Amino acid sequence: MELILMRHGTTQGNLERRFIGTLDVPLLPQGEELARRVGATLPAVEHIYRSPLQRCRRTAELLWPGVEMTVVDELRESDFGPFEGKNHEELKDDPLYQAWLGMGDRPNFAAMPVGESAQQVTDRVSIGLEKTAADAARRGFGRVGVVSHGGALMALLAKYGRPERDYYGWMCPNCGGFRAELNPDTLELTILEEYRGGEGAMSWGVSHLLALLTGFCLDLLLGDPHWAPHPVRAVGVLIAALEKLLRRLFPKSPGGELAGGAALVALTIAIPTGLTALLLWGCGLLSPWLAFAAEALLCYQLLAAKSLRDESDKVYEALKAGDLPGARHAVSMIVGRDTERLDEAGVAKAAVETVAENASDGVIAPLIFLALGGAPLGMLYKAVNTMDSMVGYKNDRYLYFGRAAARLDDALNFLPARIAGVLMCLGGAAAGYDGKNAWRIFRRDRKRHKSPNSAHTEAACAGALQLQLAGPNYYFGQLVDKPTIGDDQRPVEALDILRAGRILYATAFFALLLFCGVPLLILLFP
Repeated sequence: MELILMRHGTTQGNLERRFIGTLDVPLLPQGEELARRVGATLPAVEHIYRSPLQRCRRTAELLWPGVEMTVVDELRESDFGPFEGKNHEELKDDPLYQAWLGMGDRPNFAAMPVGESAQQVTDRVSIGLEKTAADAARRGFGRVGVVSHGGALMALLAKYGRPERDYYGWMCPNCGGFRAELNPDTLELTILEEYRGGEGAMSWGVSHLLALLTGFCLDLLLGDPHWAPHPVRAVGVLIAALEKLLRRLFPKSPGGELAGGAALVALTIAIPTGLTALLLWGCGLLSPWLAFAAEALLCYQLLAAKSLRDESDKVYEALKAGDLPGARHAVSMIVGRDTERLDEAGVAKAAVETVAENASDGVIAPLIFLALGGAPLGMLYKAVNTMDSMVGYKNDRYLYFGRAAARLDDALNFLPARIAGVLMCLGGAAAGYDGKNAWRIFRRDRKRHKSPNSAHTEAACAGALQLQLAGPNYYFGQLVDKPTIGDDQRPVEALDILRAGRILYATAFFALLLFCGVPLLILLFP
């Protein structure tokens, strides 16, 4: 069985270095914040055993919210007798205090004139440990939390802690403590991990923002290797399976398909999001660092900046080599239009458009959701976005069944698409292109699309590169007339694919700075 032994959060008496033993004082606001911050880094526990004093009760509530607690009276702090509530400055002339200090620099608990002696405290907290261990074993717990006091924990660990230390070697700061393996026969506590309270503890916000930063860097370095398992592909398999099931369960009528589509949305949100949260929770049971690594990996897999640029670069390489059929094939992998009739300019334009449009839902929007809610919220967004790409069509098959998915995707992308458009104007300027024209075309043409969200980044990119994008194209053999975006200032060329990639990266860096860098600085240096 594992025990996580924690000292309570900061009190006013701690700040003033007072002897606060049996006095029932509350946590300070900063003590509560410290407990919240440290709690986000601790493994989960199945039950909490705590001192009866309110500073331990509140600390336990904040370290492990919602976990059931048992009060163990023997885990209370030492009784400091007449020194209670006083500090060194107030006691330095007291003969009893001087005798207590003895000849050394630290109090000699064995010589305490009034209150509990060191042996009395050790005997009492030993009984508390016995009660805790017996109750936890009886109830079959694998890991429990113990929230007590500095002196009580020092006395307990001086007797049972392994490897052995002297009494003061077990001193820990507020919200500091130890994770230990309990020997049920001897009650020895083998230390597995030490927690230093606020020293290096990451809040949930800091942790998941650093995971996002790590994932972003991994995406730029590695992209998405085709051989590697990917959660979004798993979501696609799930959606296809759910569609088959729900079409059998719901009537083949407009109302039935609307209901089936709504059920698809609910299940597609709940399953991937729930599994992601469960995975992170399970990793947190083992180690907060494992949970951090898992979240960083998920953030990496939910971002697609490098893969989007890599796939578009394949189109450029084929055009550069004069391989028009190869370029058509490469661009067909990243666009939905028919590519067989496209000339070189048409292929290049298709690649530029897909880089610009997918900058929002492939990079900026997931980055925003990851910043706001970590990997679970990022997974929710990608699940909805994937669902829309599979069923969100206004054709005979999906007009009703895919409506809920399409509407939800529009809602989730409403703000991110507009933010991405503004950031792409900045990205275009930062990459050395026409930022002023990007802003002009963005404001003028960002609504020239039947989708409320699709043209914002495309307009910004068209303006930055001084190109005209969109316009009529063939889809499934049918010519679809679409409005143009941007001014026809010059012909589209293969190099524009690389230019669009540079703008994509610059835009992504601005988004990272805004939604990850700035919040991190605020959290780390309040």
